[in-house]
Amino acid sequence: MGAGALGFEAIGAVDANFPVLIVAIAFGLAMDYQVFLLSRVRERYLATGDPAEATATALQRTAGTITSAGLLLAVVVGGFAFSSVTFLKMIGIGLVLAIALDVLVVRALMLPAVLGLLGHRAWGRRGERR
Repeated sequence: MGAGALGFEAIGAVDANFPVLIVAIAFGLAMDYQVFLLSRVRERYLATGDPAEATATALQRTAGTITSAGLLLAVVVGGFAFSSVTFLKMIGIGLVLAIALDVLVVRALMLPAVLGLLGHRAWGRRGERR
């Protein structure tokens, strides 16, 4: 499909280790964003007691940092796509797609939606503040 544009000849198969490696690396990178964002949400939740306001404020304050970090990582690992080694090309493209999916879909859409649905239960309490 994109083999000509990337400068290699497709062999018609994907190494079985490739998806596992991509998921493991992407998971490790995504945890940095997750901890950063959720720690800000928790701080605001403890200060205000309102999970919706805490989520909105934390997203607003961390969105630029998370987007910039995701873009920086995508540029760095995207450089692997210009390698002459096919496996590194696959890693580069796979990680760029995984980082984009994580930053744009998971952090921007899914996490706020889940926190909104859970409300106070997301913090292990039934409406009371710590």
